[in-house]
Amino acid sequence: MRSPGTQVPSPAGATAAKTQLEVEAARAFGLGELAAADHQCATNNGLSSSEEQKVAAMLAFSTESSVNAVSRLYHFAGAAAIFNSSVLQRCFRDAHGSAMHHVTSNVAYDKYGQELLATRDPAE
Repeated sequence: MRSPGTQVPSPAGATAAKTQLEVEAARAFGLGELAAADHQCATNNGLSSSEEQKVAAMLAFSTESSVNAVSRLYHFAGAAAIFNSSVLQRCFRDAHGSAMHHVTSNVAYDKYGQELLATRDPAE
């Protein structure tokens, strides 16, 4: 039995919290990587191939995370979200449209992953 004043867990609250945290995490990661890339460009006249690959992978990851967040809200909103008058419908359409960009493909991940694998010490 619950003590007086305790709330029943809400699926809506949990969904909103997960979505907000996912967006905040993607934003923080993206801003951090872009700040590092900006500093590198300012001090070294550009990025190395490895650094460029990391930025591309970060863009893909941040976009994918944002699309997942919008999709979670869209699915949770139910049937009303499919109508053109729904803000979520427009967000869903725009988010998925941005995900179709080549940066969000597995190519960005693969190039960065290959770089990670190539830089591993063979003795490990």
